[in-house]
Amino acid sequence: MAIDLSGEYEAVRQTARDVAQNELQPLVDEWEQRGEFPKEAIRTLAEYDLRGAQVPIEYDGGGMDMLSHAIVMEEVSKIWPSAGMKLDEGLLRFIRLFGTEEQKEKWLPGLSSGELLDAIALSEPDHGSDLAGITSTAERVENGYVLNGNKMWVTGGGAADLIAVAVKTNPGERHRGISIFLVPTDSDGVDVQEPEDLMGYHASNTHEVLLNDVFVSEENLLGKENKGFYHTMEMLGENRIAVAARGLGVAAGAYEESISYASNRSQFDQPIKQFQAIRHKIANMAIKVENCRHLVYNAAKRCDSGEEFETEAAMAKLYTSESAQEVASQAVQVHGGYGYTRDFPVEMHYRDAKGLEIYEGTSEIQRNIISDRILD
Repeated sequence: MAIDLSGEYEAVRQTARDVAQNELQPLVDEWEQRGEFPKEAIRTLAEYDLRGAQVPIEYDGGGMDMLSHAIVMEEVSKIWPSAGMKLDEGLLRFIRLFGTEEQKEKWLPGLSSGELLDAIALSEPDHGSDLAGITSTAERVENGYVLNGNKMWVTGGGAADLIAVAVKTNPGERHRGISIFLVPTDSDGVDVQEPEDLMGYHASNTHEVLLNDVFVSEENLLGKENKGFYHTMEMLGENRIAVAARGLGVAAGAYEESISYASNRSQFDQPIKQFQAIRHKIANMAIKVENCRHLVYNAAKRCDSGEEFETEAAMAKLYTSESAQEVASQAVQVHGGYGYTRDFPVEMHYRDAKGLEIYEGTSEIQRNIISDRILD
């Protein structure tokens, strides 16, 4: 490919690829069937600094830049998209960007090591894309706040030790009234519901979380009061690059599986890779994957260099998520009937790819972001 990466980045890629193939791949079938993710696998990822990759070294993180993190997400998601989900650094990123020194010292080492697990709670049953419309509240009381409300689509909420929760500290305002709080899940009044029955990401559960008079101290406020919307937008800007890298990984994984299958599967006395219909599908996949990689790496490099990158992140997230779905669909077609079974990874890639068009802002929201930057 035309993107020139230094030996440092290729070393990161090789480490992530080795861990994914040697440590994760043997676990995929069992844990996809069980419908959960093994905590020991998270600790394995942490041992190689793949979890908490962007957390500074002084807090026991990997100390990597965004491009390294994107490469890790790409390689891990090729093998197991649910594992890529576990490497999303939403809460860690929240704390890294906006946490006090005390919050960083208290939470980041345990989260980076996998000793503690995390989740973020932004959406609500009636408010998904419209973050400003949330109705969960935090009322000021002596020495802290009392939180009430329902949060939806909390990925990893069932296993999490700590959740970053978006609530209204000024209910009369929309986006100017939101604050973010760090909420330990063992707090009185936190009620995590049974996981949703999702089409994909079977090893990465998503929950509704109920908040019933949950008290948190003032030290649990993350960033500034009533600035949570702006903090979230900044966090999501980086997170979209990570999700885009996961989309790249899903597309690349389905593409590579298709090459292997087309080379080894024979029909009519020849490998199916000899048929023009298959060759054209593979060619189209290759173009999509290459374009995905350029968009993701470009957004990551802009982020690392301190340039404006929000538009590029939205473009990468939009294109890779839609491309992952298209490439995975064609991969199933290349595999024929076998692609519709769980005997081959492309079935998992196909199911998981669809979620990428919804997570971290739908495709429609990404188009809004891009067009607003271009036209306004």
